[in-house]
Amino acid sequence: GSAAPSSAVLPAMVLPLNEAMRQANALLDGAVVVGHDLRHDFKLLRRFHQKRVLLRDTAFCSLLKAGLDAPRPGLPSLRGLAGAWLGDASLHRGRAHDSVEDARAAMLLYRLIAPQWEEFSKRKFGEVPAEFIE
Repeated sequence: GSAAPSSAVLPAMVLPLNEAMRQANALLDGAVVVGHDLRHDFKLLRRFHQKRVLLRDTAFCSLLKAGLDAPRPGLPSLRGLAGAWLGDASLHRGRAHDSVEDARAAMLLYRLIAPQWEEFSKRKFGEVPAEFIE
């Protein structure tokens, strides 16, 4: 038979779940985190201590939601935000969920309004500690 594509082959060493979670949380401890509706991701990582001053969650950004033509009650979808702000209504349409595509869309949304978001965050949560700024 034919060999599996290299992307389907697991690395020689796969970390045990607890070690992978420890390493992921250690990385997140030292970073401003940008994403969309990160509650579920943090729950899976058992990360219940994320500092709000270090979180940029597009699902909870009132400025982004205000830019929607017809905001619905509840949290806006990443597809809806991408359509309204990035002119890309095709996010996930007819395709499987893609976490890399989601991360790119969330980062593009953040970068569009970063100065306003940072000012809001500073007023609400305080300055981002210097050790978290590149």
